[in-house]
Amino acid sequence: MPAEKKILEKSLLRGKKIREREWIGSACRTAKSLLIHEQLLHLDPVQNAKHIMLYVNFRCEVETYSLFAALHQINVETYAPRTSTSDRILIACLIGNPSQELRPGYQGILEPDAEKSKQFDPALLDVVLVPGCVFDHTGGRIGYGGGYYDRFLTHNAPQAIRIGLAFETQVINQVPLMKHDIKMHYLVTENKIRQCNG
Repeated sequence: MPAEKKILEKSLLRGKKIREREWIGSACRTAKSLLIHEQLLHLDPVQNAKHIMLYVNFRCEVETYSLFAALHQINVETYAPRTSTSDRILIACLIGNPSQELRPGYQGILEPDAEKSKQFDPALLDVVLVPGCVFDHTGGRIGYGGGYYDRFLTHNAPQAIRIGLAFETQVINQVPLMKHDIKMHYLVTENKIRQCNG
């Protein structure tokens, strides 16, 4: 498929799945997120990890706030991404309590305070939990179009196990991937855990 056609198809799928995700009511979204958390916490890569980076949920994404505390209970250090728009990169920062240590950043998404947060070497991350708009059964992912996670996972944290978190409505048979699109090792929804090609 020509690159231009893939870009258009990705854009259409992104818009469609964001709308579908927005249709999930707040209470239902929280309930589904908790089911996702339960499954995630039983995954061996999570059980064996010492350092995990989580995205901070925005709008209608799978919720992650309670995951920080849940991971601390199993002795995992948690990190959140800070976006550097000038360099177009993500920076991993230590976060203990997201309700106290975050402030609005890129696109209004809450992220670690640049002046107060402690940066962490992403080459030491064991697991990265990845948001997205659309996923497929083989670990293919469509993000929000900025390429931040693709660059971070390819260049800064290639050793990390990549786990996508999504609602089942976001999963399709096949995502139109570009060369730079990186696949997930696992995809966790409210219904199941999929082990992917990565």
